Amino acid sequence: MSEKKFCPKCRSENVVIEGSMIEFSSGAMFCKNCGFKDVIFPTKEEIIKTRLKK
Repeated sequence: MSEKKFCPKCRSENVVIEGSMIEFSSGAMFCKNCGFKDVIFPTKEEIIKTRLKK
């Protein structure tokens, strides 16, 4: 059950997420439709929550 990601440039759903989504939910986003690349960074709240779990 993965959430749908949209390309912010062309609004296509043809997006590939690469990287470690579990650890701090950081990774790279690549749109196969228009070639848009983006790096996904976690918010400070997510980092704090992850650190508190350990």
